[in-house]
Amino acid sequence: RVFRLFKRVKSLNKIIVSLGKAAPGVANSFLILLLVMCIYSILATELFRDVGLHGKFVFFPLPDAARTHKVVDKEYFTARSGEFGREYFGTFGRSLYTMFQVLTGESWSEA
Repeated sequence: RVFRLFKRVKSLNKIIVSLGKAAPGVANSFLILLLVMCIYSILATELFRDVGLHGKFVFFPLPDAARTHKVVDKEYFTARSGEFGREYFGTFGRSLYTMFQVLTGESWSEA
């Protein structure tokens, strides 16, 4: 019934036809965005996987004391008692999900 309404009302028909013509361009943009997110998720997994490992954070002061490091031995766990690096960037899927949360602004600061 609804689709018959789109065919009868010319202004609605124009809108539906325009949306159909715009879909391939939007799909291409989505695929490019997905490719960029995948690349940065792989990078984030490699760089941030071990942050906060065993509840410790290694701090390297710069630039004058670059050879020494300091281990901050505080409770460095997430609200769900997980390690920050492993919980948010431990696997490719988790990194991709974290990137999606940051990109959309959906509860990324409270997770």
